[in-house]
Amino acid sequence: MASNPLQNSSLPALPQHQQSDTGLTSALASRYHAHLPIATLSSQGIVAVNTYTDASRGVDGGKEGSAHQAAEDLAQRSYMRLGHRSEDQAIVFLYVNSI
Repeated sequence: MASNPLQNSSLPALPQHQQSDTGLTSALASRYHAHLPIATLSSQGIVAVNTYTDASRGVDGGKEGSAHQAAEDLAQRSYMRLGHRSEDQAIVFLYVNSI
């Protein structure tokens, strides 16, 4: 299990001693300063931090690792899950803007 948030974007994969408000904030701050806007909470949840750069470009300038790619992946997984289960439900994406 990687304890470095730059090596692993999964917040639940952080060591137990980093599973606190301070530890999670520190992990997100480390990713922000490295221009890595995406961290995952689960297969159904992502945290995208505004790095004030183009959301459609990842670290290497491509789509991989970008906020845009993460949102597309989440939407695709949600759509596929509802389709496979023949469920007729709504999907709500929550946007939180805190300044």
